[in-house]
Amino acid sequence: MPLTLTLVQDIAPGIGLREITPQRLASLTPAQIAKIPLSDSDPRIELGALFQLKGDAADQQLRWIGDFSQCDYLGAEMQTGDVVVEGDVGDHAGAAMSGGTLTITGSAGDFVGSPNSGEKRGLQGGVILIHGDAGRELGTRMRRGLIAVAGDVGPLCGYRMLAGTIVVGGKLGKQAGLRMKRGTIVSLSEVRDLPATFHADCEFSPPMLPLLWRELDQQGFPIERAKWERQFRLYSGDAAEMSRGEILSPVS
Repeated sequence: MPLTLTLVQDIAPGIGLREITPQRLASLTPAQIAKIPLSDSDPRIELGALFQLKGDAADQQLRWIGDFSQCDYLGAEMQTGDVVVEGDVGDHAGAAMSGGTLTITGSAGDFVGSPNSGEKRGLQGGVILIHGDAGRELGTRMRRGLIAVAGDVGPLCGYRMLAGTIVVGGKLGKQAGLRMKRGTIVSLSEVRDLPATFHADCEFSPPMLPLLWRELDQQGFPIERAKWERQFRLYSGDAAEMSRGEILSPVS
């Protein structure tokens, strides 16, 4: 049975949950988990003061319930396990993840899958699924793994992306893929405002997309199959980085 953490008090802005990961909690009892101090809080607050806990974390499955839109770094530095957030989250969700699956049924703030402060690599493995929208610089310096957003994303999606795959079901914000070295951004809506350093190469039906849809559909991701089974235009770039990255956009 997964460990369910239900928010019973509002989280003050600035309180993060970056240390509450499946790998850290797996060996702890619910009573021990409730005593974990939230390091960003002042005065010192223990986890159990804000959450009602049910179940255990032995199987490395966590379920967060509540509004976490004021809470940053949720799911950061995950290495294994599954985290489901039933609600919105703040900035830096899934920062520096290297494994596991983070599912957000609401929307997310800026810098999803970004690097930790002072580091050069963001998402290094694992999967981030967002059923709502996401903010700016999603997947910044992403190294591998998958990020999928059912709704819209803000500007600079995939900024300095190194590898991996990003899927956007709604509107792709301005300047997507800027300075990306490798990797793939799949936009299921027609793209506009790409950097001038991207070039339209060809139109085709990418054979990987139905396979990717099947993988996401098995995880309950809310994008209908018809959006994946179309002709797409391939843009290569960034030319400033030898044009080894790609952005796919449906042909209108």
